[in-house]
Amino acid sequence: MLSVMVVEAEMGTQDKEQRAQDKAAYWREMLAAQTESGVGIPQFCRGRGLSAPQFYWWRRRLADSASLSAGVHEMAAGPTFVELTSVPLGEGGAATASWELHLDLGAGMVLHLRRG
Repeated sequence: MLSVMVVEAEMGTQDKEQRAQDKAAYWREMLAAQTESGVGIPQFCRGRGLSAPQFYWWRRRLADSASLSAGVHEMAAGPTFVELTSVPLGEGGAATASWELHLDLGAGMVLHLRRG
């Protein structure tokens, strides 16, 4: 009797793990489809009948799990991707503007880049 209950509990855990993996795979597909679509997240979600808050939650969760698996244990609370623009070039192709960039890499590491 006890061994039957243990097997059932293990099967329940395996089922939950499989469902979690299936959900993660589904949301990875949705994230990729939204990126490829070129439309904003709210419009994409409306068109697919998805919840935008749930979409953002999964985007954050999958980004966090990817970072953890890469050995990063801490993430900054900000966008995953930041668009950078080019530096204007002056005469002879030399950069004329000064700039400064700080990247928080997590785990207490910060990368500082500065020009000018």
